[in-house]
Amino acid sequence: MSELDAYDSLLIEEAHDLCRTFNLTPKVRRLFWIDRMFWSKVNSDECSFGTKMKKRRLEADVEVAKVLGRDQFLKVLSKIEGLGLDDVVRRTEKRGIGRHFSGKPSIPERIANLSAKT
Repeated sequence: MSELDAYDSLLIEEAHDLCRTFNLTPKVRRLFWIDRMFWSKVNSDECSFGTKMKKRRLEADVEVAKVLGRDQFLKVLSKIEGLGLDDVVRRTEKRGIGRHFSGKPSIPERIANLSAKT
């Protein structure tokens, strides 16, 4: 087994562990390495769910808050919001009507969701 294959196997194992942690069914079987220039990229403030919607992203935030601590995670989200990162602002605050139909919650939506889960 090559060094890259061994690394891929470790990543798949970690993905399965994370799925079990978040009570998800693991479906990762193989990794593909692709050039981000030709495929979609993961932005600086998000995780990738493929098809799991806004609700799943907000649930993931709640699970992360359980691990990190809700107040600590809220501080991180507030810092991200305060930085005004172009990719975050463009994708969340400047989407217009598309924001309503998007599967990606804005930082304020994420903060409100966590704040409501007291």
